[in-house]
Amino acid sequence: MNNEVKDWVDEFYNLNPDAVKEEVETGKKGKEYKNDLFGVVIPALDRRNKKFYGKLTEEQQKEISIWTL
Repeated sequence: MNNEVKDWVDEFYNLNPDAVKEEVETGKKGKEYKNDLFGVVIPALDRRNKKFYGKLTEEQQKEISIWTL
């Protein structure tokens, strides 16, 4: 959050003491994947890296659906 927004939010709560701050979770929700589909897998396919799948561990290979790709 940049400083201007933070200052505005702080001033809002100062002017509205009955307002309740909502807690925001910053962590990931759900299952954590060992493969970054959009950051690693698809770019490897775009580069036609035929050895990419063979270099993955067994657990990583199970997470990738070849039919989907």
